[in-house]
Amino acid sequence: MPNAWDASAVQSLRIPGGKRCLALLDDLKIPYKRLSPRGRVKTPVAIGGPIGGVLYTQNGKPALTCDCRLALALHWAAPVFGAWHISEVEHYGAYSNRTTRSGRASLHADGLALDMARLKFPDSSLTVLDAFGRGWGAGCSEQAPAVNQVVCQLRELGLFRELITPDHDADHYNHVHLAIVPL
Repeated sequence: MPNAWDASAVQSLRIPGGKRCLALLDDLKIPYKRLSPRGRVKTPVAIGGPIGGVLYTQNGKPALTCDCRLALALHWAAPVFGAWHISEVEHYGAYSNRTTRSGRASLHADGLALDMARLKFPDSSLTVLDAFGRGWGAGCSEQAPAVNQVVCQLRELGLFRELITPDHDADHYNHVHLAIVPL
């Protein structure tokens, strides 16, 4: 079973929080709305359009509520999606005030995690449920399914503290969980 915790996720520690984060969203022209405090999220935002050319949708509509730092992490990850010509990532959610099975606060409660369910390529739309190949290890082989290769490249960024796939456990059978390190 692959390790879901990536000790090399130190890149996410470089992502500033608070006002510096919001200023970077402004500089990058990422459309967002500052939200009122919610749960454990330090700088809550609602993303109103693409991040680095990738639209994040939920239930078929553009939607992403998260901490500002996760939005910047997704911008940093955009070159991986761009290399695959992925224009949309459908997700099951980012911010959600919940705990893990072990009882600790989930990184979703901090607005620092995203559950990717579907990737829209130019000629296809691949769900994690149907297109993630189990048993490919890190998924870096050129023979691995495309979704696995995308996950491999996201892992290689050293950006995500948690990168949990369907290979990890039954709870993640239909999505890939990405989360960055809290400050």
